[in-house]
Amino acid sequence: MKKRSLSEWSEEIAAQESSGESQQDWCKARNININTYRDRKSAIKAQEKQAAQEKQAAQEKQATQEKQVSKPVCWLTVNPQESSVQSMKAPHVKMGSFVIMLEADFCETTFIRICKTLKTLC
Repeated sequence: MKKRSLSEWSEEIAAQESSGESQQDWCKARNININTYRDRKSAIKAQEKQAAQEKQAAQEKQATQEKQVSKPVCWLTVNPQESSVQSMKAPHVKMGSFVIMLEADFCETTFIRICKTLKTLC
């Protein structure tokens, strides 16, 4: 019996399915072991299923990345020379979907350092 690649088996399976014959009759007429035929058919179906899942995962990843890229990020500019940070009571600084909530007695120096660090990182 001839050893076939999965792509050749894929062609054989397509031929059997379009023939209208049962798997048993089709295999018998071509001297193909029915169990080998069924094993190869299962392997091909599993391969197709895996390829479809990988394609869907890649599409979902791309869609997620596109959503992330399309959302603009808005930053609050804090210039301590122009305003008195100490005069604020429990300020909330919103950056995109994040909020930094400060206590009423927050350390202005630490807050300025945090803002400078965020500015350099972003």
